[in-house]
Amino acid sequence: MFPGASSVRRSDIRDGLENTISIVEVNNVPILWTAPIDLDVRTMSFEINDPRQPSIGSLHPDGANIVTASHRVLTRLSGTFSARLQAMTTIDGDEQIQTDDP
Repeated sequence: MFPGASSVRRSDIRDGLENTISIVEVNNVPILWTAPIDLDVRTMSFEINDPRQPSIGSLHPDGANIVTASHRVLTRLSGTFSARLQAMTTIDGDEQIQTDDP
């Protein structure tokens, strides 16, 4: 939802607000939480809490929190990989989102 130095309007999100990630927790990247710096989806891992490279992650035992553009909060368990998660990083990729993956 944040392509580089630019941003998008909610109306630009053609994949659907519920299918697009806007905010994630990160614990293995040395970024101050208030800094306007984003994970690079071209190089990040889609394994939650991946110790080898930047990824979505958290120190919470229940997993990492992800917020969609529709403001829904999702929780993903450490170590899980999700094709849906990867698809949700685009605003207009026209990917097929699996609805059975909460």
